[in-house]
Amino acid sequence: MPNIQKLNSRDHGDVGIIEDASEFAGTIYAPVMPNEFRSLQSCFPLLFTKHTDTEIVQPVALFGLEAGENLFIADGKWQSPYVPMLLQRGPLLIGTDPSDNGEDATRFVAINYDHSSVSRTEGIKLFTNEGENSPYLDRLATLLEGIHQGAKQAEEFTQLLSHLDLISPLNFQIPLANGKTLELTGLHGIDDEKLHTADDGTIIELQRHGYLSSCFMMIASLSQLKQLIHLKNQRLHGGIAASGEHD
Repeated sequence: MPNIQKLNSRDHGDVGIIEDASEFAGTIYAPVMPNEFRSLQSCFPLLFTKHTDTEIVQPVALFGLEAGENLFIADGKWQSPYVPMLLQRGPLLIGTDPSDNGEDATRFVAINYDHSSVSRTEGIKLFTNEGENSPYLDRLATLLEGIHQGAKQAEEFTQLLSHLDLISPLNFQIPLANGKTLELTGLHGIDDEKLHTADDGTIIELQRHGYLSSCFMMIASLSQLKQLIHLKNQRLHGGIAASGEHD
């Protein structure tokens, strides 16, 4: 069971975070949220996964074309201009203190102290020598708030699209430069044809919830499949996995 602790300068004043993306080298996709679609769409194809038993739908960013593959990581670093928020947060997460008076629970920043990136001797410090939040921690705290808001949006977004019957299964036949053809199955996408022929009520419903632009961003992101194929062919021929190192 993870060792989750409430983050504070007294107990964690010397804690540093080692930024190493190697743990995601075998991650073919990761959950993403509508409030980051604008940044994601120019980097990765945005699709959906659908849990076989629960039917729960989750938007994801696709990083590879085969299981256990991430074409955007090289030498322990992301090579894309943007990284999904859930993968940027490292060992940090939001914890909650339940309320005794019926009010909303109080949120706080917590740390998974067992996470491989946590170090007492190296890495980017979470607190200054004076015990104040470091700029790095402030950035991650803002990120965590974005994740908190985005998780609610993702649930609402997928429930609405499912209700409007705008999500359909997708299967890709991908020819590679070595003559091999990959078949990518089990993913879903927004039904482009249904969206473009939708009645006024459907469009108004999407617009009212603020998700019409999210739909079009997901559709536009499928052009990034060409980039994935390019990166896959480079890797097959021993080339650089990607360009444009993330900072």
